[in-house]
Amino acid sequence: MKFGYVYETGKRAENEDALLFRCSLLSKGELVFAAVCDGMGGMEKGKEASALCMGEMETWFDRQLIPCICDCGEKEKKLKQIIKSKGFMLYRQMNRALFQKMRAEGAAMGTTALMCILYRGKYYLFHIGDSRTYLLGKRMNFFLCRQITKDHGNEQGLFRCLGLNREWEPDFYSGRIGRNGLLMCTDGFFRKYDKNIWKRCLDRKKMKCESSIGKRLGEIAAYNIRQKERDNISAIYIGGEGG
Repeated sequence: MKFGYVYETGKRAENEDALLFRCSLLSKGELVFAAVCDGMGGMEKGKEASALCMGEMETWFDRQLIPCICDCGEKEKKLKQIIKSKGFMLYRQMNRALFQKMRAEGAAMGTTALMCILYRGKYYLFHIGDSRTYLLGKRMNFFLCRQITKDHGNEQGLFRCLGLNREWEPDFYSGRIGRNGLLMCTDGFFRKYDKNIWKRCLDRKKMKCESSIGKRLGEIAAYNIRQKERDNISAIYIGGEGG
């Protein structure tokens, strides 16, 4: 499984985003876990919110996800149901941890939370906020760039996130990755989207290893900064079979 990332502060004093990538080789195949959080609510509190959720996700991966997949066996439908149920429980847990921290510190904080599990050719996505996941590849020699997740925000701001207001459930998506790749990114990465730039930089033939993928994602980040993007710019790319 190919992997690479960019984590760019941009015009901000520090990066409030948080990224996570984990990979484990199980008896039935490779298990990949990736997550992107974009913190809000002020510089320090936004960073604290995204870091708190990322810590909860990493613990969940080790203590919940790996054991449940090892126990599930070959039953794909059962696996999907268990992953979905445990993922929803994790998002409730992260929300409550944020609420406790807000009460203790007397400050509002919130974050987007985008989480992806890849196992045996299928992806399972949990999403809340305005970070995005794209399916990238080629179809009949045309550049494929399909947004999988639905934004929970607009130009006025977020209307769904973790923390801040109420306990929202995440959206859940699943599908087959095949030879395609998945791009998970914060809004600072996609807001200055240019199809020609993405098509050139995200050509899977040129994304052969972590360093080359990071370089290509970095080129998009540099373009965004030239286009006056002021937010943090963070993204993870995961390539499928042959992708």
